[in-house]
Amino acid sequence: MSPTTRNAIAVILTLLILGLGHIFVGRVKRGVVIILLGFLGAVAISFIVPFPFSLAFIAGIYIFVIWDLFKIMPKDVSCKDCGNLNPEGSTFCAKCGAALKVNDSSMMTVACQRCENMNVEGSSFCSKCGSALK
Repeated sequence: MSPTTRNAIAVILTLLILGLGHIFVGRVKRGVVIILLGFLGAVAISFIVPFPFSLAFIAGIYIFVIWDLFKIMPKDVSCKDCGNLNPEGSTFCAKCGAALKVNDSSMMTVACQRCENMNVEGSSFCSKCGSALK
């Protein structure tokens, strides 16, 4: 399955059930939390906020969750020779075998446990939140 198809499926799943797209792309804990909070939030909002405003609030939640999903989705890397889209982190093109441009972000392999920021391998502290990396 191509990265573009996988990302489209993740967005469609998120539109159906908040958090399902996160689970689909491998962020299971985040997806389950979003599902639970989305359900509880929708129930609470429907009792507290009048009808038209509750729909706007729920739409805002959907927009935020889809934005978060786009942040964590892998990016496609285009081949300079044939234009084929390859998953982020690929070294060679899957279609023509040409070497892909090595991105500095492909060297970032250590995830921070606190904020999930990707850090350069060998770092002792997170470049985003400053937490110690294990």
